[in-house]
Amino acid sequence: MHDNHLTGSIPSTLGLVKSLQAVRFEGNSLTGPVPSNLNNLTNVTTLILSNNKLTGPVPNLTGMASLKYLDLSNNSF
Repeated sequence: MHDNHLTGSIPSTLGLVKSLQAVRFEGNSLTGPVPSNLNNLTNVTTLILSNNKLTGPVPNLTGMASLKYLDLSNNSF
């Protein structure tokens, strides 16, 4: 879903999709906080949310046991 001019917030329902291995929303205009339940995505190895307009605290991702690559750069955390 990267570089698609998406707006709005990241839906909290994304945290319910247990089979995801990669989440890439970079290069959009997403706003608001990162949903806390993304921490439930235990199979995700890549999480890229860079170059958006995300705000709030840096999300707690300690539950993402398989995470190997993370990019949250160019947001407003």
